[in-house]
Amino acid sequence: MWLACGKCLPARVVNNACNARIVARPSVCIVAFRQLAPPRFSRADRPPRRCSRIAFYPATSPPARRPPRSGCEASAASIPKAHPFRAGRRRLPNNPNVIMHTLKSLPSRAIAFALCLAPLVTSAATYDGYGRNAKGGAGGTSVTVTTAAQLHTYAESATTYLITVSGTIDLAGTSVKVKSNKTIQGANAAATIKNGALDLGSGNVDNVVIKNLNITNPNGDGVTCWGAHNVFCTKVNFYDCGDGSFDVSQGASKVTVSWCKFSYPTQSAHRFCMILGNVDTSAAYETTLHHNWFSSRCDQRMPSGSYSTAHVYNNYFSCTGNSYCTNARVGSNWIAENNYYSSVKSPLYEEAGGKIKSSGNTFSSCTGNINIATGTGFSLPYSYTLTATSSVPSVVQAGAGNL
Repeated sequence: MWLACGKCLPARVVNNACNARIVARPSVCIVAFRQLAPPRFSRADRPPRRCSRIAFYPATSPPARRPPRSGCEASAASIPKAHPFRAGRRRLPNNPNVIMHTLKSLPSRAIAFALCLAPLVTSAATYDGYGRNAKGGAGGTSVTVTTAAQLHTYAESATTYLITVSGTIDLAGTSVKVKSNKTIQGANAAATIKNGALDLGSGNVDNVVIKNLNITNPNGDGVTCWGAHNVFCTKVNFYDCGDGSFDVSQGASKVTVSWCKFSYPTQSAHRFCMILGNVDTSAAYETTLHHNWFSSRCDQRMPSGSYSTAHVYNNYFSCTGNSYCTNARVGSNWIAENNYYSSVKSPLYEEAGGKIKSSGNTFSSCTGNINIATGTGFSLPYSYTLTATSSVPSVVQAGAGNL
């Protein structure tokens, strides 16, 4: 049996006498089941009133009795001709409770309800950590860029923009001087910015979101977060950046970097991922790093820095052959929780008076300075949920980067 749903039902379910295909408008959902048996409806199964928004088809096509009339039924036109409308249509009301009554078994109800509703749920990105107040270009004009000139024009404008990068943009050694109130996001997993940096250091830059991109710049930084505030970076694949992949410096603060992947597949020197605080300023370099993957051939600064306040949790380090990983220097006060260090050198340690409060971290086959942490921590201004440390490798590898 086939069930064609138009656009108005909050739940799309079928009688459990057969498994059905649910066909909604293209932007909603398509859920397919294998035909088991012809549909059978008892009087008790029938909903109390009719609705013209649902039409049923058998899996083996009978002669077509009539075409769809209009409105929601018209969406069934996308169903192959082998499955025309059935004359005797079963109609369900716009009420999930009544619809679910047509499913006789509890497992069938649960499975159908989950499969039908899951595609309908679209949630916005979760802005969390110290950079949680960033909104980027939300509310501004949406534009798509395919050239370096276009990216420069929109990102360097004083106007609020939500900028979508499509394809690969070669900056040819230039830096994009990103201004306040911008979102720069990739259109898909192939969206790439190369041979140049996104530079947030032009002065008083505030409220920037960078997400779903591949960024590579063998001759310099990937992202320069120089003095900027309220910056949120997530789901970015940083690779072969010749200086810092994402540097937080010169008084930058209120920054979150999450679900990013760092690697150096071909870069031979200066494989430094992130400096986190470099000069003593009135800003505390407040930064959150979580669920990032420091992968192959990362060498140093994961992160490393001075005069900073940082929350580093649920990150995965698998960069065997490195020099060191997480290193808090003079004036720094960090909290490191539930990170997983695998076969790396000097995974977590204090230096020159820096402080780290360490808890729940795993150090598997590590060498060098391991868990040298004497800090007592501080109160965090936000809530968060920790992933179990044992699950960090699988969870982070499955989700970090521009997938």
